[in-house]
Amino acid sequence: MRAQAATKQPNGLVTPPVSVASPSGSASASPSGSASHTAEDRPGAPLLRTLAIARPAAGRLALATLLGAGAVAAAIGLIATSAWLISRSSQHPQESAVAIAIVGVQFFALARGLCRYAERLVGHDAAFRVLSSLRVTVYERLERLAPLGLPAFRSGELLARVVHDVDSLQDLLLRVVPPFVIALLVGVTTVVLVWLMLPAAGLILLVALLIAGVLVPWLTGTLAARSETRQAATRGLLTASVVDLFEGAPELIVNGAGPEQLKRTLAADAELTQVAQATSRTAGIGQGLTTLCSGLAMWGALLVGVVAVRAGRLDGVLLAGIALIPLVAFELVTGLPAATQTLQRVRRAAARVQEVIDAPALVIEPTHPLALHTPQLDRKLNNQSDESGHALDTPQPSGLSHEHGSTLPDPPPSDDQLLGDWSHLAQPHVLKVRDLRSSYPGEDRATLTGVDLDLSPGRRVAIVGPSGAGKSTLAGVLLKFLPYQGGSVMLDGAEISDLDGDELRQVIGLVSQDAHVFDSTLEENLRLARRDATADELRDALAEVRLLDWVEGLPDGLATEVGERGARMSGGQRQRLAIARALLADFPVLILDEPGEHLDTQTADAIVADLLAGTRDRATLLITHRLTQLEGIDEVIALDRGQVLERGTHAELIELDGHYAELCRRETGNGVDA
Repeated sequence: MRAQAATKQPNGLVTPPVSVASPSGSASASPSGSASHTAEDRPGAPLLRTLAIARPAAGRLALATLLGAGAVAAAIGLIATSAWLISRSSQHPQESAVAIAIVGVQFFALARGLCRYAERLVGHDAAFRVLSSLRVTVYERLERLAPLGLPAFRSGELLARVVHDVDSLQDLLLRVVPPFVIALLVGVTTVVLVWLMLPAAGLILLVALLIAGVLVPWLTGTLAARSETRQAATRGLLTASVVDLFEGAPELIVNGAGPEQLKRTLAADAELTQVAQATSRTAGIGQGLTTLCSGLAMWGALLVGVVAVRAGRLDGVLLAGIALIPLVAFELVTGLPAATQTLQRVRRAAARVQEVIDAPALVIEPTHPLALHTPQLDRKLNNQSDESGHALDTPQPSGLSHEHGSTLPDPPPSDDQLLGDWSHLAQPHVLKVRDLRSSYPGEDRATLTGVDLDLSPGRRVAIVGPSGAGKSTLAGVLLKFLPYQGGSVMLDGAEISDLDGDELRQVIGLVSQDAHVFDSTLEENLRLARRDATADELRDALAEVRLLDWVEGLPDGLATEVGERGARMSGGQRQRLAIARALLADFPVLILDEPGEHLDTQTADAIVADLLAGTRDRATLLITHRLTQLEGIDEVIALDRGQVLERGTHAELIELDGHYAELCRRETGNGVDA
């Protein structure tokens, strides 16, 4: 799965998004704070779309709501029955006259606790199920946006959306929908009950509940609209500022910008505090008004009850119930002002999450992709061969013939449909690019124009040129991270736009200039490429990149923790570990994007040399602005501003004495023997 910090392909290879960043900067993150300040003025998500979040758990939510209604109804039944029992007992009746009431008190007391417990249990189960499904949806969307679609969101701000905003949506199922539905169901029933005992008391209760359940929530919702809308965006700004402060601490300190960044962080924290204070004030207003309505309803019911008792229209033993039922009934509406505030917050959080879900993918995947022969398929066939005790023929496209001329029948699909449509499988893998034209979304200028490229097993091609020449853009197109608007890119005779991106990236792999190393062990970082790799295969991969001796010299060997982003490794060791992952993944086509970047010259040259030596049998595309180690390359393509200026072998281009030769002279300083 791909993520912002690192892109993990289905086979486990992890590559960061920076390798295909827009040279013009159009895909870069917005400046600090700008995105958040724009976001805080945006309205919340439409109410119906927000409520639709609860749809996957509608059944459990309905059950939790009914259980909550049962708990409140039991509380009202408990207070009414207890009031009647106490009043009737003052008349010293026979025990049999109050036996049913005694049983009723016990029943309502037990029912209230059981219903409340069951309501919390079922409600939280529904909320967790919705959150689980929503997180999967968000992560799947992030995977399709990565790597170039993610810079539209700042890293810390995106973290706030994925964590805080998604978590906030559980309040929809726990603190928004149930209180309103319970208030409606039990409120109507309670008003009818009181009305039957004393119509005037029922009318007072109805008016008080309407004021506390409609007008007060409307008022608090209006007051909270601004603050609750700002809360999610301000929290995102604070998270982004803190992440920037910690991740950029060395650069901020060296450049004396630490205090300024700290001020921005403190300002965001102060703003969030103000929002929280405004929210608390609004909640206090709602709570106070609801309590006022509750008290007025109780005294009003008591007053008309006393008058009715004196007039003989009401039995005296019912008076206590008439007075106390409104107090318990207001439990129905006490949480509605807070629920209205929460709804505002949930709508804003839903809008921020839906912005991520609705963000358009840069590359549209085909509805019915063509099947592609992948290393994963090879390993599956080998496993099937081992299990069956006899070798399986290598899958071939429909109608292909053996050397003796017999035609192979179409093989049947496997049980798990992994083999897919066999009619487009081909081996070995050949990549052909013709007259490629590509540009970043939103840009009018083409980043690549008229590029041709041929890669086949054992063929190695270098793309050279200055920064912004379009080298990494080409890698993004080949990996289906970027769309192309003209020309063709064909893998095994099929246009890559007709292939599934995840399958394609099992064939075409990338070693980027800043590969991500996870805060785990060396072994776990290697197994990202292949979970089923044996210990010997791990050692072989490390040996190919000259890391095996270093690893074996460590006290814990492969179990050594490497720290966050590989902090306990040198830059060269981190890069070699990334290369070992790529070799372990066994990509038939391998793209090396500036593998020696950020390293000293000697280390960079050694890494490139080891890479070229270890990939002799693969189709290899080396993207670099350094011109050393290119003598053994089959073809060198010089790019500038997205166009091919020259192409040929190193020796041919030196002899041509053109753009490439001039670049070599600049790099060496005194000749053209780079």
